[in-house]
Amino acid sequence: LIEAVHERIAQARGDWPADETDVLMVGRGCSVTEANADHVRLSRVIFESGGYHQVLSGFIQVVRPSVPDILNQYYASGSRRIVVMPHFLFTGRLDEWVRGHVARFQDAHPDAEVRLADVIADRINKTPGVTATQTHISFRTYSRHDLEAAFAIGLD
Repeated sequence: LIEAVHERIAQARGDWPADETDVLMVGRGCSVTEANADHVRLSRVIFESGGYHQVLSGFIQVVRPSVPDILNQYYASGSRRIVVMPHFLFTGRLDEWVRGHVARFQDAHPDAEVRLADVIADRINKTPGVTATQTHISFRTYSRHDLEAAFAIGLD
């Protein structure tokens, strides 16, 4: 995962030197403190292993700081080269929301350049050691009745 994130950031920053680039790691955000903390931890690992000027965590929903909060914090500190790295496995609604926040920020701050890194969906299954990927039942939608019935009969 760390290697995949660094690759996406490098692709997005292009010719910008790492030490002159600020990175906003965007997590989904949820009511589970440990999940949010894991995202913040990943941001710290990316900072310490990447040589970037700064790496801060922001969230797209539920908790703060939000994506606009961090973009504005970077801008206020003088940053003008920002890579936004979505910490999502797949594109979709959350990714669209991030793109919207970035577009509004760039409209308001034309002297700053924000580059959006790609999500890591197609990279995970190419990571050494990953032999297969599968969408787990927790990512599918079933009624409570169907779930109870499935687990009662031992459905895999």
